[in-house]
Amino acid sequence: MKNLFYKRNTIKNIVCVLSPLVFCLCLSVLRVCIAGDIFFLFLIWNVFLAFIPLLISYIIYSKHNVNHFAFFFLLAVWLLFFPNAPYILTDMVHLKIAEKRLQWFDLILVFSYSLTGLLYSFLSLHLIEKTLQAKFNIKRTYIIALCVLYLSAFGIYLGRFLRWNSWDIFSNMRQVLGDVLVRLTNPITHMEVWQFTFLFGSFLTVFYFSCTRILNKSDTNV
Repeated sequence: MKNLFYKRNTIKNIVCVLSPLVFCLCLSVLRVCIAGDIFFLFLIWNVFLAFIPLLISYIIYSKHNVNHFAFFFLLAVWLLFFPNAPYILTDMVHLKIAEKRLQWFDLILVFSYSLTGLLYSFLSLHLIEKTLQAKFNIKRTYIIALCVLYLSAFGIYLGRFLRWNSWDIFSNMRQVLGDVLVRLTNPITHMEVWQFTFLFGSFLTVFYFSCTRILNKSDTNV
């Protein structure tokens, strides 16, 4: 009976996680039919990249008995891909070229993808927090979460303004590290980097901790 209850809850959770994604895909198909162009279809690729860290975090969360090497390897891969989830929020810049007759539709379209990316990033990080608490008995995982969110904001800057992708750390490692080191060693010259990182990181931090603390509070009251 307990296993049946667990399976039902698992199915419900999967449906809840995939529902925003399905909604976004339906909007994309509908826009192609209405507008006759495929410009915003790049959002499908972006939300796929946003789903990767959520999938990795679920694998890490569900495999508590995995050896330390595999655990930290998956954790490193997760951290590398994590900025892709909240990155979709920056796709709102494309709304400035939206057709006037489709402004409201495009607003809902991009906003839906952005919220889906934000949801996946928060769920992913929350699972990692839970895993660290269970596996290593770490009490103050919020400090780790805070660091991840600000690192993610820096990664989003690299993606949006310098056009680097997660896999470029393997294919163009020297160039990526060069761009990072230049901005680390010359912070005054590249002040816009740190302004963006601080503001976007603060945004992610405020909303992440607000959402997760409300969820934790409701769980304890059930």
